[in-house]
Order: sequence, then structure tokens, then C-alpha cells
Amino acid sequence: MDRTGPIRALAYWLALSACLHAQQYVFRAYRQAEGLKNLAVNALATDRKGFLWLATENGVYRFLGSEFVRFGPEQGIAEVDIQAILVDQSGAVWAGTGGNLYRWDGRRFVPAQSAPIHIAAWNDMAVEDAHHLLIVEDKRLNRIEFDDRGQVVSYLPVFPAGLVQSNPGLAHVFSVSVVSDPLAGVQIWFGGGKKLYRYTDRDAGNGVQPGNGRLEEWGKAQGIEEDIWAGVLLDRAGTLWAGGRYRVAALPRGAARFIDRSIPGSNPGTFTPMPRWWKTGKAAFWRPPR
Repeated sequence: MDRTGPIRALAYWLALSACLHAQQYVFRAYRQAEGLKNLAVNALATDRKGFLWLATENGVYRFLGSEFVRFGPEQGIAEVDIQAILVDQSGAVWAGTGGNLYRWDGRRFVPAQSAPIHIAAWNDMAVEDAHHLLIVEDKRLNRIEFDDRGQVVSYLPVFPAGLVQSNPGLAHVFSVSVVSDPLAGVQIWFGGGKKLYRYTDRDAGNGVQPGNGRLEEWGKAQGIEEDIWAGVLLDRAGTLWAGGRYRVAALPRGAARFIDRSIPGSNPGTFTPMPRWWKTGKAAFWRPPR
């Protein structure tokens, strides 16, 4: 399997985050010599101090500006294959593996709660607000609530049982993304089955209202073809981008229908691994499947 794709994307990220304002692109590859002992990168995140955190198939790495530092079992993570990583609104780092979900407490990674939470992929986690994470586990969408110290208060399904029963796609969730809009509030986008959904269970500026949400299914009438939808991103112009296993689609601000932005020459009939979204403070990237 080609392992150069993730490291190339990492090099692009590091170069563009520093040089995008000047529109000058300088690419540098970071490898074992800089401390990155594993080149299979599953996910990226940046913390408040600007440090880059990587989820790899051999531990978590943090980029300090000139070298990488690895975090593994010695720092509290029992598993070495890290599937996902994100930074919440308080600046805390969360790392997910097939065995558990961990939170960095400033010294080591600690399990989120006593019962394991299993994270299967990079897009199974999303920050909802200052006290909530969204988690896809066993193809169901769940919500973690935690206090100011990062201690988990509850871990519950997002959707009421009756809503799942009437919408089979909610029992086969493959990804979750969160979009915050000043007018529309916090929107949860997720791929379920081969469809794309939007779910809103709060108004702008208000808290979560479980059980009172509004579910919308986006299909062909809205420009969305059947696909395994990996996630969405909102760019600075207000355009919402959706990335799937085979397709890319864009929803301009105020529009009611997505526009196909799939890569020319791509073949929807060919199976390829899931693509990945990466977002920085200045840009967002969609890495095509290898």
C-alpha cells in the first residue's frame, strides 16, 4: 500500500499554514529524521498554542516546530493505532482508537470514562460546543457531555429511538461533522447509509434540546448522489463542501442545492479507500483516496 500520500499531505499542511498569506508555496517532507517514526497519518489537529497533533498507526505525535515527539503506551494510550484526534474549544486534545477514547490532561492521556468508547475512523469524532463531543460508535451517533475539568458527565445517543426506527440511515452512521453558523446555529452533518443528513437540535446561541431536533435528508433533489459521505467543511466564503468516497459537492451560502465538484476523470464505479478532510485556520484540504 502506498504510504506516501499522508506524509505528502502533512508537508502541504505545514508549508501552506505558514506561507498561504504570501501565496508562495514551499514544500518540505517530514520523516524519521525529524522524529516522525510512522508515516501513516490518519488525522491532524492543531491546539491553541499552534502545535500540530497527528494520529498515526504507531501513536500520537506532536510537532514542536522543528521535531516530532511521540506519545504512546508510556503516556497512557494502551493502543498504538490512533484513528482520530481533535482539539475541543477549551484547547484539550482528544485521541480515539479502536479500543478507547482518551483526553490529554497536560501530562498524559487518560481514558474519557470507565467504560471504553471505540473510535473506528478519523471522522467518527467532532466538537459540538464547549461541553460536548459527538461520537460515532457502532454506527450510531452519540453525544459526550463533559464538565470544565474534562470529566465525562454523560454519554448518550443523539437520536430518539423512534426517529431511528423511522429513518434507517440513522442506524448506519459513518461520519459526523459540525458546522457553526451565526444565523442557523450549530448544525450536525453526517453520512448515514448512502445519504447525507443535517440535524439541528438547538437554535443559534441556545443549548442542546434533545428530542426536539430537526432532521433533513439531502438526496438527488438537492444535488447529492448516493455515496459514503465522509464529512463536510464550511469555507470562509460560506460555501459548504461535502466529501464522499467518490464525489465532492459544494453548497453555496443561501443555496438549496449542492453543485457537483467531483474531480474530473474520477471513476465512481471504482472502489477506493475513504478520503480525508483536513482544516487549518487559513485553508481546508480534501485528500483524494489513495
